[in-house]
Amino acid sequence: MAPTSLVGRERPLRRLTRSLDEASAGMGRLVLVSGEPGVGKTSLASAVLSEAERRGARTAIGVCWDGAGAPGLWPWVQILRSLRSAVGAEDWQHASRPGRDALARLLDADQHGETIVEFHVFDAVLQLLASLTSTRPLVAFIDDLQWADAASVQMLEFVRRHASHLPLLVMAAYRDGELADPDHPRRAEVAELAQKALTIPLDGLDNQGIQQLRGRLGVSTTTAEAEHLRRLTGGNPFFVIESVAYAEPGESLGVQGAIEHRIDALNELEQRVLTVASIVGREAPDAVVAAVVGDDAPAALAVAERSGLMRGGDGRHTFVHDLVRETLRDRLSADERRAVHAAIVRAAAEADVAAQLLPAQIAWHATQAIPEIPTAQAVALLEAAAHDASARLTHEAAGRHLEQAAGLAVDSVDRARLTLASGHAYQQAGELTLARDRYMTLLGADRADVRAQALLGLHRLGEVAAGGEPTDVVHGLDQIAAELGETAEPALRAEVMAARSRSRAHLLADDRRGAVAMAAQALELARSAGNETTLASCLLAHHDAIWEPGTEDARHVLSDELTATGRRLGDPAIEAQGLLLRMVTEIESGDPVYARTHQRFDAVADASQSPRLRFWAASRRGTMATLHADLSLAIVEIDAAKTLGERIGEPDATGMWCDQRWQVARHSGDIETIAELSSALQNLGDPRWVVYEAMLAVDLGDLERATRFGPEVEALGERWPRWAARLWLTFSAHLAIIRNDTARIAKLIARLE
Repeated sequence: MAPTSLVGRERPLRRLTRSLDEASAGMGRLVLVSGEPGVGKTSLASAVLSEAERRGARTAIGVCWDGAGAPGLWPWVQILRSLRSAVGAEDWQHASRPGRDALARLLDADQHGETIVEFHVFDAVLQLLASLTSTRPLVAFIDDLQWADAASVQMLEFVRRHASHLPLLVMAAYRDGELADPDHPRRAEVAELAQKALTIPLDGLDNQGIQQLRGRLGVSTTTAEAEHLRRLTGGNPFFVIESVAYAEPGESLGVQGAIEHRIDALNELEQRVLTVASIVGREAPDAVVAAVVGDDAPAALAVAERSGLMRGGDGRHTFVHDLVRETLRDRLSADERRAVHAAIVRAAAEADVAAQLLPAQIAWHATQAIPEIPTAQAVALLEAAAHDASARLTHEAAGRHLEQAAGLAVDSVDRARLTLASGHAYQQAGELTLARDRYMTLLGADRADVRAQALLGLHRLGEVAAGGEPTDVVHGLDQIAAELGETAEPALRAEVMAARSRSRAHLLADDRRGAVAMAAQALELARSAGNETTLASCLLAHHDAIWEPGTEDARHVLSDELTATGRRLGDPAIEAQGLLLRMVTEIESGDPVYARTHQRFDAVADASQSPRLRFWAASRRGTMATLHADLSLAIVEIDAAKTLGERIGEPDATGMWCDQRWQVARHSGDIETIAELSSALQNLGDPRWVVYEAMLAVDLGDLERATRFGPEVEALGERWPRWAARLWLTFSAHLAIIRNDTARIAKLIARLE
């Protein structure tokens, strides 16, 4: 590597250089650099970026912002915009062609049509990276990953997983101390990512490193002095530099004192400009600072730049380190901060100033400025930020904005509307627990249509989410349908009717006979209403209502229409569900084309932003591995699905895991695991333990035990959803075989066919 000004970082630099070598050779790498603020994470990455540029690679940087002012996928937006600027219009048009619409929507929310397919965003980014790296290696750096939104970390994992064959090095730096907080929202995701990436922890400099660093500053340091500084600063390079630069002879200023010393050397206007910039954000547009402070701001910013506290360029200024910005903010009282936030919002009323800020930034400043900024204005700005986030396909961010807006809304109608919208946004983002919480808050609403929408939201998350006994769930949906009557709008009535049908088809309810009729009626109503989302719900309900052996052809038609509807809507969850149902039908029919359908399903799920779809994908990869007798792979995928499902709040995570691990155990003859699974289900009061025990008896050829369980399995078969009929029919067939009951065998074969 070319000479570098880094001190005491030879080993981590060698490790990163090796990763750069490997990436340049076509072996994509992800490297995470961790450490406290000021320890040199960014400097280390910058040295690698410089070396990469020297070798002819493209480079790009994205920085995560603290606070709530950054839009979703923001570091990736910065990286992609940087690449777009660097490669030029013609090359960008060629490289981005496969995912042009999705990339346009992500990078420029106002430039998109109405039919952009949202799950193409991750895939579009990957294809763009593949195209750009086909001519030159690429090195990207994401700084301050601890402040990233969930989608940005998911994108990082997606790229890691799929770019191993590309000449691509992605580095990301984060403050490990902040992520150690058990309540940190990104702790689990980054920890999981760190297990799969090369992780380089940076500690403070040792005494020799401190002496070398001070020597670079023209200061001779004894070993004793270096030891004293190491104890004072922890060997943090930034702290060492600041302490040295601003300590009087014989005095050792702490880093806080050193920064304060530098700030206090400025006049009142210059300090005011720095203070406003610290509140504006990580990057402070000069026009915004000037709009708040006045015409003298540019000159004051120039002084701040000469003082070494800020860097300028492209009409904006950034602080040399977050510690400087944090020190400035900490000098303000709560009232003083609020006043600056309010001044920024008022300045943003002018279009030219607002154009320098993102909608999420303006909304965040407004929430921090209440009551100087009216609450209603803050709510409106949060809605605007949510709209922008949805347009960029960053639904988790939209959910956060809408949830905050609902919490501020005074009017109950607005509060309910915003809460429902936040639940829907979280559901689209795959944040099921957050979505469930939003819907649950509305179950006691006065208006029947609001309660209906909340119940439907819970229903879409999974039957368990609705709470209560199965018959209670059915009764609750029936009751809300009665309250709505015939006056509710057709789409809502159709959705409720579809949910009533599915609850009967799936739950252990006494009355399932009306499910088919309800589903057919709901589907007819949905078609007349002309609402595609409602149509998808009703297609799914009709499919599930008729699901039993012998209905494969009809279910093929419904699943294909469901897939097509999902595509038209740009909704990966609907498209994936249609493909999944078709795959299941093909497996039931013994049609070998199921493998190709699974590949299509897996591609849609994997390219989506949705953790829930990735849960589905992992669990179905486990199923496919089991079918192909690759039991080791099956266990890996099944366990991975359970881990992800539990993290996102998937209601069926444990039940599905039990069933899949049971099938693997049956294949391998693992009686001990079957017994453990059976016992666990029995303790939970789940009746499936009876089937596990009965099938184990059949597998062992234990006629007496199998016969004893026979009536219980038959009874379960009568109460279980009809889509599960093959399970108890298979048991009955096995039992008939070991009993040599030829008449029963013939009858069951006819039923299974």
